[in-house]
Amino acid sequence: MIGARIGDRTRGHPPVGVVDLPAGEDVRPGHERRPGAAALEEDLGSVRSIPEEDDRRSVVDGGHGRQGTSRPGARLPVVVAVVTFDDACPPGQVADALAARGLAWEVVAADGALPDAPDAVVVLGGPQGAYEEADHPYLASVKAWLVRLVDADVPVLGICLGAQLLADALGGHAHRAPIREVGVLPVEVVDPDDPLADHLAGSWVFVHQDTFSLPEGASLIARSSYPAAFRIGSAVGLQLHPEADPAIVAGWLARSNGPARWSETDPERLMDDVRAAEDLTQRGRALVGAWLDEAIPAP
Repeated sequence: MIGARIGDRTRGHPPVGVVDLPAGEDVRPGHERRPGAAALEEDLGSVRSIPEEDDRRSVVDGGHGRQGTSRPGARLPVVVAVVTFDDACPPGQVADALAARGLAWEVVAADGALPDAPDAVVVLGGPQGAYEEADHPYLASVKAWLVRLVDADVPVLGICLGAQLLADALGGHAHRAPIREVGVLPVEVVDPDDPLADHLAGSWVFVHQDTFSLPEGASLIARSSYPAAFRIGSAVGLQLHPEADPAIVAGWLARSNGPARWSETDPERLMDDVRAAEDLTQRGRALVGAWLDEAIPAP
């Protein structure tokens, strides 16, 4: 098995589309079991949490916990730390983009020991709020670590919660959004000269109820109703989900305290939208791959 699982701490994801948050609505639903929709069964059959071994070969470098995938001529000395916050939010297309480039990588639990000197870092999403240090004290450590990485010019890619943590750590402000964004939604590229701009055009999976203000010195690359992609120093933040595929989204919906609990959520509609966007996984892999090629140029 590649990587390691961390505890189930999911709080739930918001519903399909962009919807108003009713005043006083409880955003932390209970944990009782909710039966999954029958329409999700096909996708759940291929759900990947932290990736299991399949046709790829696990790599562990010298007993130091460096794990990932290999291919002939792989550049194994390069290690990318992939930080996870919940086992329902796996690397997905991030793992595939790393494997395609033969890069060694390790899964790191956000509430565990964070590596001192990674070559690059990907910070994934999760149900936590970037401002919820009182409920999740390790978030303060993650944010301090991100500041040190950017100060040291280490390439960092933050996805969803990862982007919110980056913004909050580097001088912006993460907060509850007035409306939720959930679904396959269009992105407007506002900086066509950014190296990632061509890969960001189109529609992407969004599942978030928080947003953020940009830190001073950050440049906005793309937006939806909120900042969708930004760059600051050695870091790039993506509010969208390039790692997501139908199996991952089905996994979010199947959680007992996931988005299927929300009264506004139509699981079948969300899954239909994700399946209809046939190129989502390919584009997600290409976007992450473009960032990797920028962060870790081939020798």
